[in-house]
Amino acid sequence: MHAHLQFGFFEGRTTVDIALEGVVVLACQRCLKPCECSLSETEQVIVVATDTDEVAGGYEPFVGDAESLSLAALIEEQVLLALPLVPMHDDEAECRKSASGKRVAKVEAEAVRDDVQRPFANLRDLLGKDEH
Repeated sequence: MHAHLQFGFFEGRTTVDIALEGVVVLACQRCLKPCECSLSETEQVIVVATDTDEVAGGYEPFVGDAESLSLAALIEEQVLLALPLVPMHDDEAECRKSASGKRVAKVEAEAVRDDVQRPFANLRDLLGKDEH
């Protein structure tokens, strides 16, 4: 992971222009195998004392002390915000190569066949048995 930080000031507050690039390995949500996800994120951050401080347009707030700013915490927050919500392989065929991918394919095929549910299909039979 590479991070480029450029510091500045806006309205008397410290600002940071952050550019992140790199690759993270996460669990694919289709097959649960490792999946490489590329990150490329740029953000303009302004350092505020509390989360209730007013923030100028175009800047994202980062709560902290400008004089003892933790660069690791700042970069970590931006990486977490850049992560995909649902990491998956770009090519679904990669998921199907694994054993768990076969299970996913089987479940998907069964779901297509059994998409019509009839919860009361055998109710008549049950009611008829109680009468005898």
